[in-house]
Amino acid sequence: MMKSGKIVRMQDGLDIGRMDREMTMRNGTRVMMNGKMVMKDGKEMQLAEGQAVMLDGKLIEASK
Repeated sequence: MMKSGKIVRMQDGLDIGRMDREMTMRNGTRVMMNGKMVMKDGKEMQLAEGQAVMLDGKLIEASK
C-alpha cells in the first residue's frame, strides 16, 4: 500500500512496516520498493496514495 509517500506492507488492516524488497504477486505483477508496478505483460504504473495491491495482484483503493 502507498501510505504517506512510502510503500508499506499491510496484514489484517495493520501497517507491519516498510516494504524491504521487490515482491511478485500471484498473477506475475511485480511491485517495486518505490511503488512502481510492472504487470506480467510489461505494462507499468505507479501506485498513488491510498492504493494497494493485493497478493493476487488486484489493485484496490484502500479504505481509510
